[in-house]
Amino acid sequence: MTEQASDAIVYRKTTDTSVADPVFNQFLVEKARPIRALDVSNAIELGKHLSEVRSALSKKGGAHNGEWLRWLKRELGWSEHTARRYINVFEVFGSNATHVSHWNLPLRSLYELAAPTTPEPARLQVVGCIEAGKKL
Repeated sequence: MTEQASDAIVYRKTTDTSVADPVFNQFLVEKARPIRALDVSNAIELGKHLSEVRSALSKKGGAHNGEWLRWLKRELGWSEHTARRYINVFEVFGSNATHVSHWNLPLRSLYELAAPTTPEPARLQVVGCIEAGKKL
């Protein structure tokens, strides 16, 4: 899957019930619905939902990275890399969602600003410029 294609939201009905607990499987199905329905411009909200699923899978039985990856592929057709970018945006900008939504930045720019490899001083400088209305 190309990077561009991995950004697309793929609509798919759940047919795999690999999680043995039916109530928990229903939780996973219900979490997939809002994630698929959200527009890519709502990256913070996507990251929040993805973070909740990842956390719930982890609490369900410890290190469920395999189940997390299977869920991403089955429900969203996404790679871990794509999900991680949304989660990073949520973790870095989630408390400032209103301001971020008014920045009018391309999603790729939010991904880069939220990336763990972006130094905090650089992130703060860019955010300061954006808040001051400067063109980047």
